[in-house]
Amino acid sequence: QVGLDGHEQDTSLQIVERFQGQKFVNVDTTKLEGIARAKKLGFAQSQWADIAFTPFPKNLADIFTPRHKGRFFALFRHPVDRAVSLFSHRSKASWEKKEGVYMPELQEIGLENYLKEEHGNFLVDNGGYMVSLILDKDRITPLTEADIRAAKEILRVKFLVGLTSRIEESVERFDRYFGWSNMREREQCGDKFIHGGKNVGSYEKLEEGSDIWNTIAEALAPDIQLYEYAAQLFEEQRQYFPNLSHSQVGDNVN
Repeated sequence: QVGLDGHEQDTSLQIVERFQGQKFVNVDTTKLEGIARAKKLGFAQSQWADIAFTPFPKNLADIFTPRHKGRFFALFRHPVDRAVSLFSHRSKASWEKKEGVYMPELQEIGLENYLKEEHGNFLVDNGGYMVSLILDKDRITPLTEADIRAAKEILRVKFLVGLTSRIEESVERFDRYFGWSNMREREQCGDKFIHGGKNVGSYEKLEEGSDIWNTIAEALAPDIQLYEYAAQLFEEQRQYFPNLSHSQVGDNVN
């Protein structure tokens, strides 16, 4: 399932074929109103979808029941790398249709100067984009140590964790956990999206420990803590995949 336009008024669940024959359920779990609609129409009970994507995990969890359960899985990216990539993307993404995403002026300002500005800093806000997302909090209100502990606990209990720095091993774990390994299209999807990538852009990575890297890391301290815990969970969850070796999944992908 992913966002589909033109089906907001459908009064019942349907399977819709789009994008070269790929099948979707006609609800949009990337939006709060779509999640409410999915719950009303019995999305979880239908068991029609293998995956539901969302930036609102706490809200999406509400559509499931003790009888019709779900399991969160997510790929975590180092917050500094994510911030630098986002800055680069928004400075170049002239193809983006959503207003305010494309900011060509960023090319003139530069990352270091942008970080010195005192207003509208979309890279850091309260420093906890992922913590705020997991807890369903706004990105402006300062986060507390209790918030970070709560986000970690949710991660521990509810998430199968993957790392973008270990993309092949992460996806192999997802495959095995959800039973996707034997799907006919699995190899084709792997070649297209794991090795080829989608929405991939080139940007200059920062050297870890450099002044600007440290500046961003300090500003993103809550998400850094959550990421480091996700990396710890990634190692701990290895026990659930005892027959999966590093040699089976290839080299790490940064």
